[in-house]
Amino acid sequence: MSHPATVPLADPRKPAILIVDDAPDNLGTLRTMMLRQGYQTFVATSGDRALDIAQRVK
Repeated sequence: MSHPATVPLADPRKPAILIVDDAPDNLGTLRTMMLRQGYQTFVATSGDRALDIAQRVK
């Protein structure tokens, strides 16, 4: 799974969730579930990447 160089800014009108898992199937399933519930989703496959995303999206 490739990672985009930039992280889109969070839409303040929608709740956001950061999903972290090293299994792509889990990420896909959880992301789909959260999107259906109205969440913005950000995904990461490592703790380092998750921290990077969390700092950029705040």
